[in-house]
Amino acid sequence: MNDKLKDIAPSPTIQFAEFVRAFEAQGNDVVKLQTGEPGFAVLDEIKASMSKSIFNEELDYCNSQGILSLREKISKKLREKNKIQVSSIEEILVTAGAVQGLALSLRGLLSAGDEVVVFEPYWKPYEVNSILCGANVKKIKSKQNFRPDLEQLEQTVSSKTRLIILNSPNNPSGYVLEKSEIQKIIKIARRNGAYILSDEVYEDFTFSGHKHISVASCSNSYDKVISLFSFSKTYAMTGFRIGYVHASLNVIEKVKKISQHTITCVPPFVQRAAECALTLRESPYLSKLIENRDFIVNKTKMSKLKIFLPEGAMYFVLDISDFGDSICVAKKLVKSGVALAPGIAFGGSWNKYLRVCYAVELDVLKRGMSVIEDVLTENGKN
Repeated sequence: MNDKLKDIAPSPTIQFAEFVRAFEAQGNDVVKLQTGEPGFAVLDEIKASMSKSIFNEELDYCNSQGILSLREKISKKLREKNKIQVSSIEEILVTAGAVQGLALSLRGLLSAGDEVVVFEPYWKPYEVNSILCGANVKKIKSKQNFRPDLEQLEQTVSSKTRLIILNSPNNPSGYVLEKSEIQKIIKIARRNGAYILSDEVYEDFTFSGHKHISVASCSNSYDKVISLFSFSKTYAMTGFRIGYVHASLNVIEKVKKISQHTITCVPPFVQRAAECALTLRESPYLSKLIENRDFIVNKTKMSKLKIFLPEGAMYFVLDISDFGDSICVAKKLVKSGVALAPGIAFGGSWNKYLRVCYAVELDVLKRGMSVIEDVLTENGKN
């Protein structure tokens, strides 16, 4: 038995999902706004490209690092869109989603006793995978506006710090790191010789003048930046399980070895679907997200709900501190017909919040918001 598992609690989001499924199994309808998954259909041309690959018998093992043509397209995208200086396609590893890229990168970097720094709120796999590597995780609480506390980062990072994990646009809060913030984080990392892992899976979803900036584009020859990307959110390809990592050759060689001994390679027909997706200049769902966000903006003006509007990603945050802890309030909402993610899943200081995924069709969002408003009002306290 892996003794590190004793330090890992069961996933709050999985446990809550099981609660929702059990409630549905009793014949109840629930509007699901808790899952980090776009509720939109995958484009027909993406599905067709995968089907064509299957019927063309692309069914065997392929290059463990990713098929050449896909990595070439990824390299082009990173240079043109993300402004990352890619010297060679050998700096790119195709993975089974960004979560595998995360796990591989941490296993390639961390040793027992290393320190990893994360900012609350954070995606739970950052912490869990670090612990499984034997690392100690240090958590920095966000400022009042959810932004990362860089003064606290400066006091926390030391010679023991092996890795700083960033996520912008952020899940769940929706903040988008500004260039000045990124530059300060890089300066702190450089001074201490720490790596930066930048999770950029929500890169296509920014609003109201905010722009996503890739950390590696600001690194000024500092080669200790690892960038994670995914097709799951941008193209609603969650079930395809495909993403990619960009890092220095030294890091990619390490994580590639681990990948070869775990999944061998990502299925070639899935990689063909990803190639097709990269022919699109932006997410086909961005306009829907903007429409939904505008609806939330108007709802905020007329509602008593405490809503925090996002700069990016596909979520907004509800303050439920007047109603109880996040698990209890989330379960109460399920029984009323809508499921939201409990904030405790994103860090101990987030127990007074709920995360709402608004990457759904507008009529679904409206139904869910109607239930939320009925429950989370002064009358809903009783």
